[in-house]
Amino acid sequence: SSFFVVFVVSKYQKLNDKISIAKIEVLKNKDVKSNDSITTAIEVVPKEKIEIKAIGMMKLMITAKYGDSWLAYKIDHEKIVKFILKHGRSKELEGNKIRLMIGNSQVIQIIKDGIPFLIEKKTQTSTAHLIFPEKLKGHYKPPYFVFNDNDGSVMTTRQYDEKAKGI
Repeated sequence: SSFFVVFVVSKYQKLNDKISIAKIEVLKNKDVKSNDSITTAIEVVPKEKIEIKAIGMMKLMITAKYGDSWLAYKIDHEKIVKFILKHGRSKELEGNKIRLMIGNSQVIQIIKDGIPFLIEKKTQTSTAHLIFPEKLKGHYKPPYFVFNDNDGSVMTTRQYDEKAKGI
């Protein structure tokens, strides 16, 4: 009998017309019925056409638990976002690579993939510079972003350095 793999996509992110699958269940074709409700979210392919890559998707829940804070962040290859996170409000960030600057970081609570993340004590009285996954810490030098006080724009430190050098 032929063997098929069923991709049950329970969480995905669409990037440039490609789908990154975060959860995959593998079933034999005999386990799937044609009228099964999961068939609307599956793709059945022969096993020799399967290429599974590790997905590094992570989720951060940032809550202004004890007061207001300002945030600037960049997720993957998206634009930089900056805003004020008001007391009692939360912001969810999801991606493979997240660079984050937090002002007034002592009022912030971060939950990473359902687990509390502690901001280092030395950064709690100033701006926190965080990167996820943490193994990328050596690839980036704080500050991660540079703010232009004249026009309110923001750019990465690398973009700022290249602009200053005339690149």
